[in-house]
Amino acid sequence: QAIGKQGLAALLSVANIYFWRSTGDYWGTAAEESPFLHAWSLSVEEQFYLFFPLLLLFLIGLSRKIKYSVAAGVVLITTLSFILWLFFIYISGHNPAFFLLPTRVWQFGLGALVAVAAAHRLFVPLPSSANNFLFVTSVGLILSGIFSNIDFEFKTMIVTIGAMGFIAFSE
Repeated sequence: QAIGKQGLAALLSVANIYFWRSTGDYWGTAAEESPFLHAWSLSVEEQFYLFFPLLLLFLIGLSRKIKYSVAAGVVLITTLSFILWLFFIYISGHNPAFFLLPTRVWQFGLGALVAVAAAHRLFVPLPSSANNFLFVTSVGLILSGIFSNIDFEFKTMIVTIGAMGFIAFSE
């Protein structure tokens, strides 16, 4: 019966909420037994891709009324999500901060800002050697975040910064 509920949650793109409420910990023994555990991250992505375009439309409409850039709105929302992520970690541990969309938006927001900046050629052109160095450094950050034995918060930030560099400096 539990596997059926997990499959339904995955199908409806709410597996992250299901596992947040039911397992208590991604690395716990209850989570290890689920064939649908990996669906939590897919659910977060699907939720983001559902709500982010709506948020952008809202920000575009708002920017016409109060004259600010949409990018400033994305920066603000990204910053608020980062603060919420830190707050959730502080008050209730890693579980809600790990599984829920509002505390993951900061990572998607940073990726979106880097992708838009790259598409609009807002980065200063670098010599090939410097670009390659920064790309390899970014990959190194991702790997060090994955394989290091440091706190969850720092590991998450290191991997996220590495992913930003990977996007920015890949050719």
